Amino acid sequence: MEEEDRNQPSRPSIEENEALQPFDINALVGKKLEDRYQIMDIVGQGGMAVVYRGRRLVDGAAVAIKTLKFAEAALMKRFMREVQIHIQLKHPNIVEPIEFFTTGEGRTFFVMELLRGRSVEDLFLTRGRFHRPADLKEIIAAVCDALAFAHNLGIVHRDVKPANIIVSIQDGGKIVDVVDFGLAKLHEDLQRITKTGQVLGSPVYMSPEQCRGDSLDPRSDIYSLAVVMYEMVTGELPFDASNPVAMMESHCNPELIPIPIYRRDPDFPGGRELNSIVRKSMETDPSLRYQTIDQFKEAFMNWYQLVATGADAGGFFQSADYAAYMKEPEPSVPEPSLTPGAFSLSSRAQELESASQSDRSINDSKPVEIREVPLASSGLRGALDEKLTGQGQIRSFPSHGGYSDFVSEATPRESKAADLIMKVVLFVVVVAAFTGGTIYLCIKFMSQ
Repeated sequence: MEEEDRNQPSRPSIEENEALQPFDINALVGKKLEDRYQIMDIVGQGGMAVVYRGRRLVDGAAVAIKTLKFAEAALMKRFMREVQIHIQLKHPNIVEPIEFFTTGEGRTFFVMELLRGRSVEDLFLTRGRFHRPADLKEIIAAVCDALAFAHNLGIVHRDVKPANIIVSIQDGGKIVDVVDFGLAKLHEDLQRITKTGQVLGSPVYMSPEQCRGDSLDPRSDIYSLAVVMYEMVTGELPFDASNPVAMMESHCNPELIPIPIYRRDPDFPGGRELNSIVRKSMETDPSLRYQTIDQFKEAFMNWYQLVATGADAGGFFQSADYAAYMKEPEPSVPEPSLTPGAFSLSSRAQELESASQSDRSINDSKPVEIREVPLASSGLRGALDEKLTGQGQIRSFPSHGGYSDFVSEATPRESKAADLIMKVVLFVVVVAAFTGGTIYLCIKFMSQ
């Protein structure tokens, strides 16, 4: 048995796997790829990949070119497989794939259309939450169509979030594109290659089964889309947590019910009916959710018809399926945990980390460890958003891991306790001063 073990190829140690070889992403700017494309500049990057603006040499057309930031063979193979999947997705609401190729050095590049729009996450920063049902309808309905097309091909997106929904204006109308289909699977491979227990992705929008690491089906995308829709309307997340572990625990707890949309924004049309769609979509048990994205869209369009016409067609929301969801729930949102942690919640978090790392010049020839990115805000959940919206309460956490300010609409329990303590201290000081003054006057009187 020992002889067999010695003959087996040695497995890399955890320490050896914790470091991946990065490449200098700036070195490709200006370079030609296989005499077919020229890379012009960098248009964006996340924790794993970088996207360049490129030019197709045959006709000068502008394109987007995406590749991984780490030269690791297993990741490149996974990237190529996922790109092959994406190539199948020819749909008006999915970023158009053009081609992919692998260079002689073994690096794979994915070429796609260059989108001119802005992500829903960017729109949060500039305009705040969505106030008009028509705007919500244009975006959510288009995302449903994109997901339905992918689901019919057996493809689950796995990473539905505001940063992956791109909105552009063409001919006076909105064009919605969904990006990064299936590429979230790469995070699982990167997690295995780096530290055990490291979380890369978007725990803010993960379904319970994704938080647990279970196999995923289209119902996971439905859950994530409901979280996105809730945030678009309210400007807040369904659950309030200070770190990704607490956030994932919230998603997995069937006893927790988000504050209803109609409480967050009493003036939003059809808030109770829209909230019932969100609650059904966010059931912890997937069998209790909408079973297909088409069912989700049907309910959503019934809500929009109700808002537009003032009539609930056929009593859709009065049916038995919605009776429980239309009732006033007892809000149950977990208290924010103060457990230190450092994880990536969104592309904005990765961008903030990338900016800080650029000052330290990480893009050199030395191996670097895949760092856990600090908890950062997404949507309307940061100090900058606080200035834009005038809502929320900024709470600063310890700098362990580089925490950003975290915004919570509800007054934290510890803040109430602090107020009580201050009142007690003030009362004691007043009583002590009064008592001391009385004693002094008594002594002075007696001495006379």
